[in-house]
Amino acid sequence: MKKKVVLDTNILLSAFLGNGPIKKDLDKVIRRDFFTFYYSDELFEEYTDVISRKKFEGKIDLDGAGLFLTAFKTIAIKFDISKEVAICRDKNDDFILSLCMSCEADFLITGDQDLLTIGQLGKTKIVRLPDFCQQNGLITIIEGSRKKS
Repeated sequence: MKKKVVLDTNILLSAFLGNGPIKKDLDKVIRRDFFTFYYSDELFEEYTDVISRKKFEGKIDLDGAGLFLTAFKTIAIKFDISKEVAICRDKNDDFILSLCMSCEADFLITGDQDLLTIGQLGKTKIVRLPDFCQQNGLITIIEGSRKKS
């Protein structure tokens, strides 16, 4: 059975901003057929709002980001939030926790400390992308360095 995954906006933003390990790890995760991705209207609105902010002007290829988001919608499942959660220090992040509870996600991948400090909500493990990759056999640690499998 495929694992259910929700990607926080900061993970996609990090991938859009660079060509480093986050982009490579995210690409590896998305290309594997082991995971089902979920999003809600609220999460997609946040994705599009954040990438179009003035502070990212010239740093993000908006056409490329738009194409990625459009492609992502074709492989991910849109899910309506049916369970409300209000436990995060940053109340603006409660909607993503609500999405995780509603779709019964196995993982929320994020870099947001307000979410990471929660650790787990119901069955949803809240993890950083490198930890997710390692836990799911996508990266192995050899002599202290990351080696992609």
